[in-house]
Amino acid sequence: MKARVVLDANVLVSAVLYPSSNPGHILELIRQNAIQLLVSLDTLAEVKAVLLYPRLRKLHRLIPSGSRPLSRSLLISRK
Repeated sequence: MKARVVLDANVLVSAVLYPSSNPGHILELIRQNAIQLLVSLDTLAEVKAVLLYPRLRKLHRLIPSGSRPLSRSLLISRK
């Protein structure tokens, strides 16, 4: 059985903004399907709202239109 992790909104935002950080490494393990992310819809909504702040959109350029589902955006590899 694969390990499961629960991440709060702050950790997910850090993972997106700073891929080389510890949260970024956790997100990469999730993308590689090495561990399973358990997250609520409320947490995803909070992360999306934060990542859509104009000053943060400049940093990550992950959700340009705000229309792509966040869960898909988080799991797309940046390689």
